Amino acid sequence: MTELENNEEKKDKLFRFSVTFFVFVLIITLWMYFYEYNISQNLERTKNEISQIDKSITDLSSDKKIQVYSLYNANKAVIDNEIKKSDVNTYINYLKAVSSKYRILFNSFTYDWTKILTNVIATTDTNMAYLKMVKFITDYRTNPDDLVKLWFISSVTWSDKINTNIVFELK
Repeated sequence: MTELENNEEKKDKLFRFSVTFFVFVLIITLWMYFYEYNISQNLERTKNEISQIDKSITDLSSDKKIQVYSLYNANKAVIDNEIKKSDVNTYINYLKAVSSKYRILFNSFTYDWTKILTNVIATTDTNMAYLKMVKFITDYRTNPDDLVKLWFISSVTWSDKINTNIVFELK
């Protein structure tokens, strides 16, 4: 094999490699073009879907029922707490249970949305009246999980019985 034939063979190999490489680059370029076209079409469809969803959200948010429901959900805890506070029977039963537990009497009862005002009477029977009141007040000062919070007692009348007005703050 002569040098001329060797050069021709090298040229032929280089030419084939160049053509093969060109075809490969052309195929990759075409594939990338179609891939980019496909991605842009998907992106356009997604943008249209987002636009339709945004329009639906705007339409729904203008509906008065949805607005009321959103307001209720945003304030659900406060509303539910106010509904709970409006159940007067719960507080009447609660005072009956406290009366029985501490053997004291609730003479009157005034209820509003934030507190219960009542008159407490502790009489001397088998236990001294002041021990009943001390136990009652101590328990309320140390129990944070109770239904109500006992306000400070500002005055007490004491003879054979203890008589005082108290205020329970609703939690």
